[in-house]
Amino acid sequence: MLDVASSPPLIRLLSGFAVLATLVLPIAVTALPASQTLAVIVSPGQDAAEIVARSGGTILRQGGWSNVLVVRAESSDLVARLYASGAWLVIDARFATACAPSSQS
Repeated sequence: MLDVASSPPLIRLLSGFAVLATLVLPIAVTALPASQTLAVIVSPGQDAAEIVARSGGTILRQGGWSNVLVVRAESSDLVARLYASGAWLVIDARFATACAPSSQS
């Protein structure tokens, strides 16, 4: 077994990257926005509606939290503009079921 603690810095860096890629890559690939309906997550305290408006998206509904909006992408570069405007994460809304508002009975 490889003793990472005594390995050269490059080996430690590559090992860390491999672990990160193994954990994050499957999630990132499945959550890549492939449709026109996106879930936009912003930092708590930021104005999600303002970020979407600056980016040119159309708000469809509020998510389960105040920092989540479900939007429609009218253009293919909306994801890049959302990130440039301050969005934390933009994912395909199909994968954002936890972001849906709870039903009221």
